[in-house]
Amino acid sequence: MNDFIIYVSVGMCLVMAIANGLLWRDIKSPAVLHSLLWVTIILLHRVVPHGMEVLIVEIYFIIFISMFLFSCGAILGVSLIGKNNAASRYMTVLPDQKIVSLYFYVALLGLPFLILRALDLASHGTTDNFFVNLRLSIIDEENPQGYGVISYFLPIAFSCFFLCLLDKDTSLKSTKIVFPLAICLIYAVFSTGRTFLFLLFIPSLFILSLTRMDFFTLGKALVFFGILLLVFFVIGSFLGRFDAEAEDVSAFWLYLLGGITAFQEIFSTSKHLDYGDNTFRTMYAILAALGFDVEVKGMLQDYVYIPSPTNVYTVFQPYFKDFGIYFALFMQFLFGLMHAVLYGFSKQKNPVAILLYSLSMYPLFMQWFQDQYFSLMSFWLFFAILLLLPFFNMTVWIRKSHADRFGDKIES
Repeated sequence: MNDFIIYVSVGMCLVMAIANGLLWRDIKSPAVLHSLLWVTIILLHRVVPHGMEVLIVEIYFIIFISMFLFSCGAILGVSLIGKNNAASRYMTVLPDQKIVSLYFYVALLGLPFLILRALDLASHGTTDNFFVNLRLSIIDEENPQGYGVISYFLPIAFSCFFLCLLDKDTSLKSTKIVFPLAICLIYAVFSTGRTFLFLLFIPSLFILSLTRMDFFTLGKALVFFGILLLVFFVIGSFLGRFDAEAEDVSAFWLYLLGGITAFQEIFSTSKHLDYGDNTFRTMYAILAALGFDVEVKGMLQDYVYIPSPTNVYTVFQPYFKDFGIYFALFMQFLFGLMHAVLYGFSKQKNPVAILLYSLSMYPLFMQWFQDQYFSLMSFWLFFAILLLLPFFNMTVWIRKSHADRFGDKIES
């Protein structure tokens, strides 16, 4: 009987994904991408012999309801854009290239400091692998070390690259694209966090798809993400993580499916609420920096065994731990609303909306792994400032009757 309910739950999720596809008829729609992401995860978890615990019925229902609420939020977002006639009439021009160039040279000047700091951090390690030593120094909570101020160069480098991609007239093989990309890759590699590769390439793909319609096809997108996943696990192997973590479950399935299994563990065993310690961590960190006596939770989560150790719990975890499952599901509604509003304006070829929507695709695609919305709020605020700053001097709001003159710069 329990298996029957599970299959019904999986079927409901499939129906929701199909309904989203029929409703939106757009592979770049956030509701479609969200449903495809979660259907893929639960189908793999159900079908693949991964060695982890079977998901309970409640988890399938949580995923189904989250898909439904995310879609409801997206529908509301689209309706709000439709009613906001004043906002839909306006458009911005491309960013100030002087500021973009400034970003490039600042990121370039930061490279020597990054490399020297990396060499210093890795020198304290005990293994023969430079990147393993570097990674262990960065994530050591008992003796925390890191890049400090140098870490701010990474979003500057990424912002430069994303802004350069906006101009369709710039060839993807030009130095204006290749050099910023090379700098971004160096920062991503020395960060040792493989999620930075997703942060670099996921927004890039969506910027290209929204500015170069002939560039984007479903086949290219699938190949792109296939290569990215391969790189993700190759780098993990190079860092030496998989040997220790793959005693009971293959490393691939641990990273791909372990998050939802780990969330099931805390969903079944959690007995108390944190009342905002996780969701509003950034606010507490700001208060602590201002001298207030508040406790700020660390970024790294505790490990659970499923049966191999993991410390990623999907997007639901911080909101569930703070205020319970209903709050976690309500946040999916808000996320759907936010993504849909950004996507609606990006389809009007608004460069700012294209940038923000493309950037927002990173936390959406990471929902299966861990929360990257509120957990990285300070990072997103800094990133948004960097992306918006080049438009301040050149932002020209015009009536839609004149928009085509500017839109041709992006569309043609």
